[in-house]
Amino acid sequence: MAWPIPKNSPELLAYMTKFINHMRETGKLAELQKKWFGETYDDLPTEPITSAAQFHKLAGQ
Repeated sequence: MAWPIPKNSPELLAYMTKFINHMRETGKLAELQKKWFGETYDDLPTEPITSAAQFHKLAGQ
């Protein structure tokens, strides 16, 4: 799950991060994952990935 946010929009990044964390905390994120993908993804990062280096580390590259 990902959403692109322009680097010059830190307010939007903060808003989306807060929204996704709220969805995770209330269980709604897992509910929607189960509904649409048939499984949940409990080990997703909780902080935004803001660099290629972070992505490569998470991807094992």
